[in-house]
Amino acid sequence: LKGTVEVDTENSVAATCEKAGKTVYKATASYTKAEGEEPYTFETSDDELKVDEIPATGHEWSEWETVKAPTETEEGEEQRTCSKCGKVETNKIAQLSTPSVQYRTHVQDHGWEDVWKTNGEMSGTSGESRRLEAIEIKLVDSPYEGSIEYSTHIQDIGWQEWKRNGEFAGTTGKSLRIEAIQIQLTGEAVAFYNVYYRTHIQNFGWMG
Repeated sequence: LKGTVEVDTENSVAATCEKAGKTVYKATASYTKAEGEEPYTFETSDDELKVDEIPATGHEWSEWETVKAPTETEEGEEQRTCSKCGKVETNKIAQLSTPSVQYRTHVQDHGWEDVWKTNGEMSGTSGESRRLEAIEIKLVDSPYEGSIEYSTHIQDIGWQEWKRNGEFAGTTGKSLRIEAIQIQLTGEAVAFYNVYYRTHIQNFGWMG
């Protein structure tokens, strides 16, 4: 009696990244009934086959790579690729937030404004002959690293040190006017945005 066990290539299935596979073994045997007679061969039936289950191998992903950078009006896109099967997976990148500049001023006889003004709205007074005595400015919802800085020139004092992101610049309770201001962006924000501003000057009106 002779027997062999071999892989049944017809019914075996290779595992992939996402699907399990199986290895099927087929057994055959032969024997001679009597001297001079043809050998008799038989094989295992389907329900007798030995089967080894092979789990899915799983993907081997590359790092995420940005293929379309997000903007303030459109989503971006990133991809990664499996090095074994070549499958490409795609993700959306949320669009960037839209930044704004907010500010409020401290005005003679009025004090601090109750409401922060935004992106070019007038802060302070015009035609009332009232001093602008202090200011606070902040950069809001910027997707980039950096801040907004500002320095004020105060009556009888001169230029103050730079303040940033909502810090108080100027004076209160001293009856001193702000005579000039400088405003600038810092960090990554410099590469993506510009800041424009103008002032209303006693006896001159709006500058620029």
